[in-house]
Parts: sequence; C-alpha cells; structure tokens
Amino acid sequence: MKYISSIILFVSVIFMLACDKISEPYMNPVEIDADSIKRVLCEEGTASKCTNCPKGACTLERLMEEYPENFIPIAIHSNIMGLDSMYNPAFDGFLPYTEYGIPCVVIDRKKTSNKVYPADFDNVKARFVEAMKTVPAVSMNVENVKWEPSTRKLSYDIKAKVLTFFKGDFRMNSVLTEDSVHGTTSQWNQANFYAGSSQEMCGFEDLPNPIPAADMYYHHVARHIFDGWNGAEGSVPENNLVGDSIVKSYSYTIPTRWNIKFINIIGFMVNGSDGSIVNACEKEHVGKKE
Repeated sequence: MKYISSIILFVSVIFMLACDKISEPYMNPVEIDADSIKRVLCEEGTASKCTNCPKGACTLERLMEEYPENFIPIAIHSNIMGLDSMYNPAFDGFLPYTEYGIPCVVIDRKKTSNKVYPADFDNVKARFVEAMKTVPAVSMNVENVKWEPSTRKLSYDIKAKVLTFFKGDFRMNSVLTEDSVHGTTSQWNQANFYAGSSQEMCGFEDLPNPIPAADMYYHHVARHIFDGWNGAEGSVPENNLVGDSIVKSYSYTIPTRWNIKFINIIGFMVNGSDGSIVNACEKEHVGKKE
C-alpha cells in the first residue's frame, strides 16, 4: 500500500480517526487489463492563506488512502491569496485557479470547450473514477533511480510501454514533489475555515484558525517541473507500435532545503493536441532507505 501521509504532525491520531474508513483490503484497485495500470494525475491549486484549502488537502489524503495504486496528487501552491512559501512560478501553467479560485483541482487535465475545468472537491472522487475508465495507450514506470548524496544529484528514467498503436504529438514530462514540507515562521501558518466546525475534515475541525506553522506539515508540494507545462516536444515518436518502449532520462540537483527522504518522482505523458494526460506513474520517497 502506498504511504499515507498525515496532514499535521500533532494530530496524526485525529487524522486517522476522522477520515472515511476503508474496509479491507484497504484499497480499491482499478484494473484495465493484465498489462496496464491506469493512474490518474490530480493537480490541486492551493495556498497556505486559503481558508478553504484544508478541504482540498483532506480530499487528496482520502483518495490516496482509497486508491493507493491509481491516484497521483500534485499540490500547486499559489500566490493569489498573498505570499506563499511554497509558491513556484514554474507551475504558473496551472491556470484554473485564476478563473475559479482555490482550492480547485483538475483531473488528467481534461478539457471542455478548450478550457480546463476543475472538479469541485465534493465531486472529485466521481471525476477520478470517470478518468479511471480511460484505457491508456501506454503503461508507465519510474526506473533506474540513482541518488548521489555527495553531489545531491537525483537521476532516473521515465519509461512508457506502448499497449496500443497511437500516433501524433505526444510528450513526456516529469515533476518532483515533496512531502512533510515544514517551516517555522508565521508565513507557514495555514488558514483554516473548518476550525470548530461540526463537519468532519480530517482533524482540521479540531485545530485553530490559523494553524500555527509548528503544527503544519505540507504534502505533495510541487517542487520542480522539467519540461514546462506542455512537456518535451519531440520526446515521443510520431508513430508508436505495440510493444515499443519510450524512455526519457531526467536528472536534477536537489536543493539543500529539500529533504530527499520525502521527494516523490512523478512521470506522465501529455497529449500535445489537447493537453490531456495519457497516463502517469510515481515513485515515492526516493531517498528513504528501505
């Protein structure tokens, strides 16, 4: 089972009690066929100063718990509510929050009328399950992960295996995220609309507004995107036959302020014609010793 991150250090017990209970075997695997696992990319617009964003964080954790093999979250922190310590301008391609506000989420970057429509957090599970019905043209994996502590260089391959013939403009891309991101100043406080609420919200209802930085550990934080928002042009051949393998190598020097123990590697293939995600893969906590 995937690692289930606690949202707040001092309320881990509350979190486990508050979130929806999942019956054994504690997962709902969704099988497409014997050779492929469809994984859905969920990109969330959030911010530490956003009072409603604890609902977004709670929803992501619940879906990770219920669908550990299929759900891949990226939390993209925005400055639209004011300075956010985890804001990264490289992710400004995530445009829905400029129109819809935050928290918001897009599933596999599906578009209608040439716009990305985010799923409301009340129906994001239904949108996720709908995306799982898509039969992927490729299966994807993270391979050959290497970490060099002396240079802080992380390298790896994203591999896509072709399951059904496809052609056109498709592109590889990769993102690094980090769990348990923590700060000590008031800038790292989390605004919390749910303080004192009767609504169950993964323990946020039992915490103050704002939640002090000392009690906040942020997860799935978008740290680095390699090939821009649209992916690496030319990284996927125009014609792709069943059985072909498509590999793209990545490397990055991890900044000292990041904790390699909690870095996650995400790989995905973008359909260049409409921007949607074909399939994705993830390797969690690549610097953590087994």
